[in-house]
Amino acid sequence: MILAQMYYKLKLLTYFKNELTSKGYTLKTIAWIDGQLDLLRNLIDQESFTVLNQLLRKTNYRLLKQIDKGKENLIDIYLNPNDWKLGKIEDNPNEWTNKEALIFSTERQKLVFSKSINGQKYLDNKWQ
Repeated sequence: MILAQMYYKLKLLTYFKNELTSKGYTLKTIAWIDGQLDLLRNLIDQESFTVLNQLLRKTNYRLLKQIDKGKENLIDIYLNPNDWKLGKIEDNPNEWTNKEALIFSTERQKLVFSKSINGQKYLDNKWQ
């Protein structure tokens, strides 16, 4: 999955930048890395939106507006959908503080993928 590779490269580049900074390299020297990190973050945002849009095709919530929190959990949701549940954030407001939650907005409401809620399960290749 390309999204997993992007996250790996983001972590690697961030580590490399931090090591160069700790060794005394100037901002001018690492400006190129900062540019690459910004570009990679933008690509991750776009790819995350695309992947979540594909997942939502198997639901009643197809009009994705934005990802609000937890896009790093999208890889696990995509690879292990049976471990996750889909629900409305208004029924589960404590999910805003859960690190293992993906919160997103559709045109009509805010929803959450989480392991710890009562919601729709992934059965027969769709969320129900």
